[in-house]
Amino acid sequence: MVKFTWFKDSVPKQLPVKQVYGIAFSADNRVVLRIEDGKYKLTGGKPENAEFFKEILITGGY
Repeated sequence: MVKFTWFKDSVPKQLPVKQVYGIAFSADNRVVLRIEDGKYKLTGGKPENAEFFKEILITGGY
């Protein structure tokens, strides 16, 4: 089973971040998902070129 650790503070600089996910809500408080290869997924992506996490969530890693 995969174990996840929740960080309440800023991401430590020495922590290598390989994937970023976010939970987005619509104006009427529904969770927004994307469909990729017929599967529902959270928005997110892999950080490249020193992107900020917010940029990854906005662009979906593209």
